[in-house]
Amino acid sequence: MDYGIFSHIERIGETAELLRSAEADGIASVWLTQGFGHDTLTVIGALAHQTGRVRIGTAVVPAYPRHPMALAQQALTTNELAGGRLVLGIGPSHPQVVGPCRGMSYERPGRRPSWSPRSGRRCSRRRAHTRPEPSPGWSGRARSASSRSPRSPRRPRPRGDRRPRSW
Repeated sequence: MDYGIFSHIERIGETAELLRSAEADGIASVWLTQGFGHDTLTVIGALAHQTGRVRIGTAVVPAYPRHPMALAQQALTTNELAGGRLVLGIGPSHPQVVGPCRGMSYERPGRRPSWSPRSGRRCSRRRAHTRPEPSPGWSGRARSASSRSPRSPRRPRPRGDRRPRSW
């Protein structure tokens, strides 16, 4: 049986110590919440290099106010920085956060495309088309680059309820 730790980020230094201690104690995973303070994915990306084995999960990143492409890009970047150990938990957040803090309506949050795990996965699989700088021998055709770097480990695995009650 694997054990995990559930915590929140109050101070980044304390979170770094938690990750190091968890790995030293043989804990399989550390799950970090996101509330009103630090951005969880950014903190995971900044601290993941301090450990090498423990899986680091988000519990949960509020996707309601985020565009699916921005969330997919941030998760892919964070996962690469974490060496493929990111477990991505996403959800619609809470009415207290979305309404008063963000000034958005929380009516039927599951219908918002920015919350849909499917739309995030779809965005992360798309290819980015880039045009190289003109150079000798350039044919003028666009080149395609995968959104997944060849050195990048596994993609983060979305977790959470697939059919929210609000649908």
